[in-house]
Amino acid sequence: MIRKNLNSLLIIAVLLLLNACQKKDDITTNVTVKGNVLNTCTGLGFANVQVQFLIKQGGVSTMLTTTDANGNFSFSGIDIHSSSKYSYALNIESHYYYDYDFNGIGPIEIDKSQITTFNQFGVSGNFKLCVVNLAAGTIITPPDTFTLKFQQPILHSYEPNRIWETTTFPRNYMPGSQYSPAWGNYPMGLWHITLDKTKGGVHSIVYDSIYLGMGATANYTVPW
Repeated sequence: MIRKNLNSLLIIAVLLLLNACQKKDDITTNVTVKGNVLNTCTGLGFANVQVQFLIKQGGVSTMLTTTDANGNFSFSGIDIHSSSKYSYALNIESHYYYDYDFNGIGPIEIDKSQITTFNQFGVSGNFKLCVVNLAAGTIITPPDTFTLKFQQPILHSYEPNRIWETTTFPRNYMPGSQYSPAWGNYPMGLWHITLDKTKGGVHSIVYDSIYLGMGATANYTVPW
């Protein structure tokens, strides 16, 4: 009987020890995660952007918040586990809607030791569509031709050395063609245009520009 009791006590002691070790291996800290979303095309905070905080442990659970007028966001009261079974990330999904477009970013995993560090993200606000047209009645007869290049050389303060450029088009408008090339979902802003044309056997280069705002749909008429 005494041996039975001793065995029971020993089992209970082992279980308590294992439980204590498990608790020690997973320390929970309650924190606030803050950050800012920047519109790389303007260098200003991006308002009304939905930010996701992802908690990965087996599956993935998601917390949501929206940036304020200055692009700031905050997740408060988050329990961060020290156990390696848990990992954390921030994510911004791409948004294509009638009011504005932007390309998302992430998921970006956050180092637990840096979990309370202010997180800065940059996303590009995009225009929707730009349709390229010839003026009504214009007829281009080969070998006359032209190419167009649209380029945004600077994405303001956040990415000062980044250049965005479209595929060069159109190669050639044939007589009577109704083809109107269109391009879209590129970063908003002032786009520089280079028109390289041959008209009546005379070659020339014309420089132009167009401002395409976030979510904008626009038309550009080739100065033929």
